[in-house]
Amino acid sequence: MNRFDKSFNGSDPITARPFSSGHPDGAWIISIVYGFILFSSSVGFFIGLYKSITGDSIQAPLIIGSLVSWLLFAPPIKLIFMRSAKALFWCLAVLGIFVLALVISLFTNADSIIPTALATIVQAYICFYLYGLLKDELIFLDSKQHPSK
Repeated sequence: MNRFDKSFNGSDPITARPFSSGHPDGAWIISIVYGFILFSSSVGFFIGLYKSITGDSIQAPLIIGSLVSWLLFAPPIKLIFMRSAKALFWCLAVLGIFVLALVISLFTNADSIIPTALATIVQAYICFYLYGLLKDELIFLDSKQHPSK
């Protein structure tokens, strides 16, 4: 049984990882988490844009933060479903940003340490999971290794 067969919807016979629609279930969960972040930032973007247009106040940090979150979290979703190892490297870069934010919050804003630490832990687990997929050869360093190509 080929684990990359489109009709295969069980678990990988070698690694025992559960699959859904030909992708590891963890890929779906990562995409849902990142999608929730993108949805929330889109709502924030439109709220900030509305407040800026109506003259209530200019919400530049909210608008810019929303755009930055789209730049950080939209590409990994596509890369994960393309089975590209670039997703791991992208998520490691995001983890680096989170670690930097955690270090900065230690010195500047003690109230944000716990949420920043939780986000860093979740991102570290995402990187660990993607590394496991790379090790199990379920994501690939280049497109030539992909079994469907």
